[in-house]
Amino acid sequence: MDKAITEGKLLPKMKDTVIKLFEVVSLTPVYEYSEGIKTQTSELLTELINSMPRLIDFAEQDKSNGKANNDDLPASKIVAEEIRKQMKN
Repeated sequence: MDKAITEGKLLPKMKDTVIKLFEVVSLTPVYEYSEGIKTQTSELLTELINSMPRLIDFAEQDKSNGKANNDDLPASKIVAEEIRKQMKN
């Protein structure tokens, strides 16, 4: 989970909630799909977290490249722009 936070896939404030989710899924350690396919519930949650796009980039940003400064944009527009960029990759 700390790796997911470091990678920006989870926000630090999500840590307690995700820990609680892992506690809940541990109550049913194995999940069986139809056709007899079994998997660990904690693995399902881990796969979900690993598949999430980056929510935040902790890397230092270079603002000297001549691009417009995003400081005056609403946070929702900045997040939407970042999501669009990552979906193109």
